[in-house]
Amino acid sequence: MRKRVVLTGVLLMVVAVSFSQVKELTGFEIPDYDKENNLKSILSGDSAVPKGEDEITISNLKINSYDAGEINMIMTAPHCIYNKKTRIAKSKSRIKIDRKDMVITGEDFEYDSKSKIFKINKDVKVVLTRPDNEKISPIYGENK
Repeated sequence: MRKRVVLTGVLLMVVAVSFSQVKELTGFEIPDYDKENNLKSILSGDSAVPKGEDEITISNLKINSYDAGEINMIMTAPHCIYNKKTRIAKSKSRIKIDRKDMVITGEDFEYDSKSKIFKINKDVKVVLTRPDNEKISPIYGENK
């Protein structure tokens, strides 16, 4: 999951660079590809508006992260503020990170793309899941 969170920071930087001459971007989708031209992620939102010289407000943020052409993580938040200078995205709003093996929700998040640290500060809930075909053995919790 750490490498996918790193990707979030890279995409937010792309949005920041895109705003040097724009007052508002609506209904946007920004794909990100690896060196072999494989889709890594798509950052989208309803709107992104510069807020002062260094900040961008993004509403209805959604990041689809891909692995081998399939979505492996979806991150959503009603809004966040990204600071181009500090490279920190933060919001007091809800956050949801949805993966095949877990769902993480909470409020009041901050992502520092320099240190690659993602913090959810309030009402954090982690639900671990497993694919339907995996069963837990009643003996010592071994998978069968």
